[in-house]
Amino acid sequence: MTESQKNEIVALLKVRKEDQGLSLSQISKMSKAGSEATISDMINGKWVDKNHIHDRVWNKMAAWLGYKSWAVVTGTVNTKMVMALCQLARKSPQAFGIISEPGLGKSESLKSYAVTNKNVVYLECAVYWTKKTFLQELLRGLGESEENAGIPEMVQSVIECLKRQERPLIIIDECDKLKDGVIDMFNALYNATLNHAGWILSGAPFLEKRIEKGRRLNKQSYKEIFSRIGREYHRLRDLTPKDIRLIAEANGIADAENVQYIINNCHNDLRRLKNLVEKFKAIEEHEDAA
Repeated sequence: MTESQKNEIVALLKVRKEDQGLSLSQISKMSKAGSEATISDMINGKWVDKNHIHDRVWNKMAAWLGYKSWAVVTGTVNTKMVMALCQLARKSPQAFGIISEPGLGKSESLKSYAVTNKNVVYLECAVYWTKKTFLQELLRGLGESEENAGIPEMVQSVIECLKRQERPLIIIDECDKLKDGVIDMFNALYNATLNHAGWILSGAPFLEKRIEKGRRLNKQSYKEIFSRIGREYHRLRDLTPKDIRLIAEANGIADAENVQYIINNCHNDLRRLKNLVEKFKAIEEHEDAA
């Protein structure tokens, strides 16, 4: 479990304690997480330096509080790559294309970067998005609203917003789901914010196939997209045993046998890995309650 998660649990614990007027003894008995001394150490932050409270205790407290979270581990190969590309796209404003098979952590890593950095907008595209939907979602991410404006006015608002910000980054995830006309908006916005805004286009392998097909058919918009992303695709790799171990342990799996089972049975898919983690945590909670 990460320090950030523990801080979130402590914040919830303090609220619960104050709202319900609970004593340390009552919390200890109700949560079954640990002794009064352990609860006190949690609340008073003594765990930060000592790091003496086992993850099993934190998991019990989280379950009692109804806290659910999934830690994105920045130390995995794919997350490091995604974070580095996002950072570079902002530092030297440019665009990158990220391609990933399902379940390798692309979207989680991109979302994590977006919520931990200023002036970053994350868009998770859908097949039904029109040009107007795309621009509305982008403006909403920028803190603006142009519900009744026409497309030209919305485009201008996006450009003005981006130019006002310092090193903005726009992440267009699931880009392969957009229709041709909507993808064309990227070219227009990229040109208007050249050398000021960074861009990430990401999607499944179909995104690469689509761009390559467009280039073969000599479609100007796809030739431009390929040029703007540096004429290359950055592909995420398969999960390594080390990656899986880091993710499992960060999300509360401390038992070595359970970790190894997850490594052997997650089938290179973070969604299945998450399901296995939740299964083992549920078994652990049931055993503790028995």
